[in-house]
Amino acid sequence: MKTFQTIRRVALCLAALIVLASPVAAQTTINSTTTTAAVDNKQQVFALTAVTNISTGTRNLAGDVLYFADNSGEAVQVNAIDTTAKTVTVTRGVRSTPATAHLSGVTVYTGPAQRFAVSLGFGTCTATNELYLPRIVLNRNVVQDCLGGQWVQTNVNGFPVLGTTVASAAGVLTPTGTVFTVSGTAAITGITLPNGALPGFRITIVPSGIFTWTTATNIAIAGTAVVNKALDFTWSGTKWVPSYLS
Repeated sequence: MKTFQTIRRVALCLAALIVLASPVAAQTTINSTTTTAAVDNKQQVFALTAVTNISTGTRNLAGDVLYFADNSGEAVQVNAIDTTAKTVTVTRGVRSTPATAHLSGVTVYTGPAQRFAVSLGFGTCTATNELYLPRIVLNRNVVQDCLGGQWVQTNVNGFPVLGTTVASAAGVLTPTGTVFTVSGTAAITGITLPNGALPGFRITIVPSGIFTWTTATNIAIAGTAVVNKALDFTWSGTKWVPSYLS
């Protein structure tokens, strides 16, 4: 009897350890920073706004990958970091990507290679089930976000993706696609920026009610919707710019 109780206690302890050790999936945004000066197509050392979340790797693990989110498609691998000067020394054009020039202020996504995708996302998705967003496919130069339960490319204005209807409840509006209907009459105070969206990214809203939008957060100019008159919002890099005011 004592032997059985001992085995049972050991089994319970092992089960508890397995639960504690199991990784918990949690969606998070991939780390990013920006360039602080222009980078030419051969430069192997360049400065960034921050280098605190970047790693040179270990003896058995390669350094982090940096992806320039400027439609160039270039990825580089980090070999050394100068934390004082905030510079990185890299190998250019890795992962079958082209070495190209980049402007100052370009967003650079950073992280181990496993944070970047190897294939495109198609069809439906659940944002909370994704370990990292945006979904960046390096060798395809595609950046995607899970909007309204479906994959949408956000680094270009590609094929329109029809989203579900969104009610204009007072507050910030969250897109469900690149084209979707907004119902109701409440004032919209802002629009959630999809992960990976670049300046020029556009959404099209089809109003089914006469709602308004304000400049309370990230919309450039206030206005009033016209029923069934398509309303575009284009991301400028700092604000959403509407296609009409009333």
